[in-house]
Amino acid sequence: MDVQMIADIVMLKKWLFALNGRLVKINYKLRIEIYINYIIELESLILLFYITAESLYV
Repeated sequence: MDVQMIADIVMLKKWLFALNGRLVKINYKLRIEIYINYIIELESLILLFYITAESLYV
């Protein structure tokens, strides 16, 4: 292994690490969006349940 090869490997590792960091950030953003969508769906289900429950009692 010559110096250039070692330098290339170090550079590649740094680049992969940076890419991995970006992917993790994107993954967290997607997870947050999924959780928000889940909460919105949950709220709409609860509203639907209340509306049907009220219509049953009337």
